[in-house]
Amino acid sequence: MPTPKTKANDYVNQLADHMRTGKPIDELLYRRVLKELSLDQSTNGISAIGFAYAAHGEFQRADEWFASFSPITDSVLANNYCFMLFAVNMHTRLWDVLFDFAEKCPTAWLLWIAAYHSYALGRIGKYKTLMQRYISQIQDDEKKESAMINTEKNLDKLNAIYSLTHCTSSQLEALAMHAFKIIEGHNLSFSYVDISSTAAGDASYIIEVKTDDADKVVGMNVELSEVICRDPLLDNCELVAFYTAGRLAYQGYTHVD
Repeated sequence: MPTPKTKANDYVNQLADHMRTGKPIDELLYRRVLKELSLDQSTNGISAIGFAYAAHGEFQRADEWFASFSPITDSVLANNYCFMLFAVNMHTRLWDVLFDFAEKCPTAWLLWIAAYHSYALGRIGKYKTLMQRYISQIQDDEKKESAMINTEKNLDKLNAIYSLTHCTSSQLEALAMHAFKIIEGHNLSFSYVDISSTAAGDASYIIEVKTDDADKVVGMNVELSEVICRDPLLDNCELVAFYTAGRLAYQGYTHVD
């Protein structure tokens, strides 16, 4: 018979798979997890209940559950909290907690995911610092070299964007916030973010969203254009933002697992 410890661990893995695939759990499993782990205050017990809420479609309740254990200093719990927010596409809420966790609980995954979102937000200094800390934890020399090369490429791209478009860091961050809020509104995940410029002087902020619905992507681009036009902060920002559904051959943000 599984011990409470192994049972909680099994539930964490099972529920994480549901969140990765977006397949909701059935009512029986949902109620069983809450009943069996209601008194389990271990990291996996807490995480399994939060995952159960999320996998059942109760995203806000899952967020509130994890947040109720603040301040979180356990690196596994911090990892699981951020994984949940990332998996259920609560991107802007993830930003509220991610960077603090990356400072206090610097696991390789938290450092990488924080660097990932720092790039998406155009935070050059933060991105560089987080990637340096992440790279210091990579043991494989080939992967470390690849990560270093990709980091320099992304820093060059961000610097070029700021120089070319004359956008400020607050403008780029506002644009990213608008773009990710729309993704959240459609409950979509994304494959990558590419912030780049061309020799012709065109500058773009591209997010590849995970959907096969071309009409949805068209509608989201209309939404984004309208939101940007209504924001006076972005009036003189020459960065063109749009969504794509996977037609680009080049993927902008590269990382090493």
